[in-house]
Amino acid sequence: MPQDQSSHMPADRTRINLNDEKDVRYWCDTLNCRPDELRVAVNSVGESVSDVRIYLGTDRKLV
Repeated sequence: MPQDQSSHMPADRTRINLNDEKDVRYWCDTLNCRPDELRVAVNSVGESVSDVRIYLGTDRKLV
């Protein structure tokens, strides 16, 4: 039986790890963006979730 992907929580919730597809899916869902947008944001401002949120215009708190 496949594991529920919605329950995945990144090991470090302050950094975005583009090398982990589960993390990419989690952050895309959380930040409401596509994987290519997330990659551009991280490549532009770095791995910091708060910096990526600002770059994407989604300065929202985690739920």
